[in-house]
Amino acid sequence: MKIHVCMATNKMWLRFAERAIYDMAIRKNPETELKFYVLLDAVEDTSELMKLDAIDGIEIVTESIDLREQFGDLKNYPYHYIGPFKHMKFLIPELPIFEGVERVLYIDTDVLVRKDLTELYTVDLEGKALGVCRDYYNLLNDRYTKELDECETKIESGFALMDLPKLREVGFVEQCKQASINASGDVRVINEVYYPLAKLLDIKYELPFHEMTDNPLLRDIQHWNTFGKCSYSSLQELIDASVIWHFSGNKENFFMYIPFMKKVFMLSEKRLVDFLRTGEVMQWKFADDAELYTFY
Repeated sequence: MKIHVCMATNKMWLRFAERAIYDMAIRKNPETELKFYVLLDAVEDTSELMKLDAIDGIEIVTESIDLREQFGDLKNYPYHYIGPFKHMKFLIPELPIFEGVERVLYIDTDVLVRKDLTELYTVDLEGKALGVCRDYYNLLNDRYTKELDECETKIESGFALMDLPKLREVGFVEQCKQASINASGDVRVINEVYYPLAKLLDIKYELPFHEMTDNPLLRDIQHWNTFGKCSYSSLQELIDASVIWHFSGNKENFFMYIPFMKKVFMLSEKRLVDFLRTGEVMQWKFADDAELYTFY
């Protein structure tokens, strides 16, 4: 089968996108094809990115987006290390490159993909237009017993499984553009527009990597089970089942405060560098990274 994956990046985050694509390439099921759509904000040199297109079962197409033309003058993002390029995901249903595509898995560049994506890509959305996970911020602040619509932040933003025909039916792109007018960043738009359209998926599909390594509250499986309405027997069982880890931000901060993160980043970077230098694709198996996810 073919899995359609979309990522968005600017020049600063291009290396992260390349690293994530290579991680997905070595972890994919041999019988699965991955087609990547990389949306670009002022990125001129994609030569390194396109080297990944040579991997068997991988296809990469790029699309440059004029954000001012699409959204006008966006307000400043709250953090200097991210920016308006994150708004490009709101355009996906109407971009010509997705003509004829029924389902797209949007994934941020600041992720670690641990497994083949087939299970996530084919999950039953039960008629909903989006598949997402709850925002862990509510768990972090011990508000996980409240109804989700009482929380200020609702949707975790590292990925979204999109049913494009349904999103077109409800005018998703126009809703996002309207919600963006007074928003500082993309989080408000996600919480305002995504939530009514979304099915909340198993929390294993997106975990907050940096927070779980650094915050004791997020190592309590009972908190996770209540928060996610699930029944994992232990934190390690949840970790073993997990698919995407979202580290959500500036890697230098995590290197400074969470030394464990540096080991993970350096391993991912080394694998990409080795491929770019030799053209040889790593023969990866799940056990190769198992020790990285037993950290508590």
